[in-house]
Amino acid sequence: PWTGKPKRMTLILWYDMKSNFPCGWEIMPTENTQAINSALRRAILMLGKIPKIAYLDNGKAFAGRFFNGANLDEAGFSGVFERLGIRPIYAWPYHPQSKPVERFFGSFAELERIAPSYTGTSIAEKPPRLFMGEKLHRRIHEKITGGKVPTLEETHRAVAGWFDDYIRRPQQD
Repeated sequence: PWTGKPKRMTLILWYDMKSNFPCGWEIMPTENTQAINSALRRAILMLGKIPKIAYLDNGKAFAGRFFNGANLDEAGFSGVFERLGIRPIYAWPYHPQSKPVERFFGSFAELERIAPSYTGTSIAEKPPRLFMGEKLHRRIHEKITGGKVPTLEETHRAVAGWFDDYIRRPQQD
């Protein structure tokens, strides 16, 4: 996005496990502390309070010194979690079943499938235009979309709208 070239973006999401709803999110080119901090800020504003516990993925950005304050105490710094009084708990590595947000991302794939830049959630779900020799599907896709890929602002609006619709759906306990 800053280079002007299309890039697959990353969605950072804070998910309330009690209500099963997305609270805060951010879309950035990479998973970094700025994106996580921005998503956490949105979550705190949406909830109206600071969570006591954060159940985190084992991503490199989530375990960084910026959030946890490791090795920064000597310099007088502390991590964002420590300053806010949030106790981080980390999910098992390479175990998606231990992360409730993974189930939500399965539902979120609805929005992905209707996006003009959809490339599939897996190799088996790849749209026909991406297969070799599918010139007709590529031409039809090009004619429908005009080769346009959603901008970051358009994507933010679409995600926010989908989250609003998702929150209004009846949920199972």
